[in-house]
Amino acid sequence: MFPPVPFPESLFTNPRPFPEKRLIFLDGKIYPETIKEPNIMNNSKYTLRSFFPLVLYHQFRYFFNLFFLIIALSQLVDMLKVGFLFTYIAPLLLVLGFTMLKEAYDDMNRKKRDE
Repeated sequence: MFPPVPFPESLFTNPRPFPEKRLIFLDGKIYPETIKEPNIMNNSKYTLRSFFPLVLYHQFRYFFNLFFLIIALSQLVDMLKVGFLFTYIAPLLLVLGFTMLKEAYDDMNRKKRDE
């Protein structure tokens, strides 16, 4: 069979390396005694590189956003052209623009909370 397709977020995020193995003995001693990796939480959803692809992916999963994209793209074909191209693309771009602003604002707040 074919290997499973990774979820798109795994293509853009940096996976954390596996921590080194620790041994805990019955008498309470731990080897190695120190942990080299700091205990840091990262709740942000996006990186700079992954913001646009992931937001667009999540938005076009919804039927109506995909529907308006297909209708707007159909207006590029002369036989299917009904009106001005602006009247089909503007509402879609407006919704996507507001959504991207909201997601960017929420992600910046998540990053501030993590610090």
